[in-house]
Amino acid sequence: QEKTWMYLLNIVACFAVIVLHCCTPAFFSYKGGIRWDIANILQQIFKFAVPCFFMMSGANLLDYYKRYSTKDFYKKRLLRVAVPFFAWSVIWYIYSVVKVGLSTDEWNFSIYNFIQLFMNNKINNVYWFFYSIIGLYLLTPVIKEITKNRKVTKWFLILSFIYLTINPILVNSGLGNYFQLPIISKYLFYYVLGYYFKETVLSKRENIVTSNGTKNEAKVKKSANGKKWKEIFGIVAGISCLIALIILNYCNLYHTSKLVSVLIKTEFFGIVYYVMVYVLFSRIKTSNGKVSKVLKDLSNLSFGIYLIHQPILNMIIGGFKLDIYSKVLYFIVPVFLYIFCALLTKVIKKIPYLRVIMP
Repeated sequence: QEKTWMYLLNIVACFAVIVLHCCTPAFFSYKGGIRWDIANILQQIFKFAVPCFFMMSGANLLDYYKRYSTKDFYKKRLLRVAVPFFAWSVIWYIYSVVKVGLSTDEWNFSIYNFIQLFMNNKINNVYWFFYSIIGLYLLTPVIKEITKNRKVTKWFLILSFIYLTINPILVNSGLGNYFQLPIISKYLFYYVLGYYFKETVLSKRENIVTSNGTKNEAKVKKSANGKKWKEIFGIVAGISCLIALIILNYCNLYHTSKLVSVLIKTEFFGIVYYVMVYVLFSRIKTSNGKVSKVLKDLSNLSFGIYLIHQPILNMIIGGFKLDIYSKVLYFIVPVFLYIFCALLTKVIKKIPYLRVIMP
């Protein structure tokens, strides 16, 4: 039950990914109009999904050494992520070749062609996530040495936040920045942040207790009031940054300027908003075991949903000839697509031998 909020966030983030991919064609068309404005709003609201997935991964995996060896860690990750990722890449490669023809400029059905497309993420472009997360898995035994020391972890996160905020501004403003920090990336930042948040903020969410074990009501009340104002400030900051992201992308299309083109590149607004969402979900609690079990079972379908949803979405768009600016595609398709993919994933997970590609 302690992880109920994470199960719920996993489910919501998975649905958010589907919403993003339903309005992505419209958003990246950069064609003005009310339909693009709606796509822009949806994009900025639901972009918390991927950073939250990285934060949850870090929270769950960076202390793996407390449970099993590095060898077992690699084995578990390989079976759960790498094998399904590769298997479904093969499946979608074969499907794509049959769909576009056995011989085109890019698809010619050969082992070399598959390897070339696979290594460049051209089979199913939403699989970019797996290339990034597998890279983090490979580095986890190294990263954990950083997270074992709380002060070092805190310094790494502060340095990463400053770099991810300032460096894009320097580069895109024309000033340039020859100082590089190769170890820092935004996904590594979220990965470590998720673990740090678990070990600090979550672990401190307890009542203040005096040395004889009784509650000091004055300290509890003072602490509660302090936390309340911090939460209010965090929510206001997060919502403000979400609004800023929407406005910046709007201005980037309709009223482009040097200032907008610079500010839109910084990770500052995104980080604040995504962390706010993560923290708000972490506040959700339930003592109902049945609810926790339902959420856990549904969250276990998220990986399978991610694996299969994009090609099915393409089939829906092509089969029903949906316009990329259609409100049906924005609001109706995501719901039905999530439900259909969840059911299909559940069925595949029950079939012997196939469950290995749908963990």
